[in-house]
Amino acid sequence: MSQISRRTLLAVTGAAGAVAVTGTVAVTWGSTPAVAAGELFDEIYQGRRIQGTVAQNQAAGHLPMSAAQIDGRPLHVMRRPDGCYASSVVHYAPAPTLRDVVRQAVDHLHGAQLAVVHHHHGG
Repeated sequence: MSQISRRTLLAVTGAAGAVAVTGTVAVTWGSTPAVAAGELFDEIYQGRRIQGTVAQNQAAGHLPMSAAQIDGRPLHVMRRPDGCYASSVVHYAPAPTLRDVVRQAVDHLHGAQLAVVHHHHGG
């Protein structure tokens, strides 16, 4: 199973941060934001810190890049062609927003931590 690399997470977070600085993103605590260029959240849900960002790809026809974390550990998420999100924790129950799919994963984990996956390169 592939995992979002730190470089991708930083790129997506940086792009979302740039959007937030320009005032295009309006995030309201406890609500799903209506965002023109992306979604960005950082909150406590069920005692867990959840973070996520969606940045629009510049190339036409590409789905936005998504990155999410639970307590600082990456959660693999994917955006489906229908616009819903699925995660590696709850892949059988898509959610309408990135925030919703991360919350769904927290609920499903019942307090457990996400496993840390180490990638080894070379032979």
